[in-house]
Amino acid sequence: MMNLILYFSTVLIWGTTWLAIAFQIGDVPVTLSVSYRFGLAAAVLMLLLVLKGVSLNISKKNYLFLLCDLLHSQWS
Repeated sequence: MMNLILYFSTVLIWGTTWLAIAFQIGDVPVTLSVSYRFGLAAAVLMLLLVLKGVSLNISKKNYLFLLCDLLHSQWS
């Protein structure tokens, strides 16, 4: 039953993303639009992790890698 709920929630979310694209205000570059959507999704996921008390257990080495990757993607 849980798999069915997860499947339909994924279909519902991915199937309606065209609404966000169709109702954007003004001309927005595609990369900016995608960045907003991914940023919002990441924030929601982090909030859910905090509310559930789940720890990501990321090592300091991986934090450095993530920071370098983030900085690199900002200037590419």
